[in-house]
Amino acid sequence: MTAGSAGPRVRMLKIMALHPNTAAWCLTHNLPEDQQSLIGPVCSCCKQHLYVSPPAGTCRSFWESQPAAYTLDREPCFVYTLMWDDFRIRTLHPPGTEFDVRSRNVVRECPVTGLDEIDLDPDVFLHPWD
Repeated sequence: MTAGSAGPRVRMLKIMALHPNTAAWCLTHNLPEDQQSLIGPVCSCCKQHLYVSPPAGTCRSFWESQPAAYTLDREPCFVYTLMWDDFRIRTLHPPGTEFDVRSRNVVRECPVTGLDEIDLDPDVFLHPWD
């Protein structure tokens, strides 16, 4: 093991120790998400980017399926991603987080109409437990 190989990990642990009450971390900038913006909490660098050069295109948001990190107790920490055509925010959440407040702020609700008029063939659309 070389002298500089543990550098980024040690820096991240020091940053996390300085901000114990911060729930989420920006993985792009390795900063706590402690700034408020129009979409919700972000890190200071992401906030600057959102206001100086607003992202273009439609915002897509999703939880990444594989854990990005684990706590010392081996609990998984998952990543929530907000992605535009030219910018993305990846946030590491603590274990047990099932909701990101920003999902409400970037989603547009579209009403679904006409579902009563659709006739489904029961031979084609079977339930997996049948």
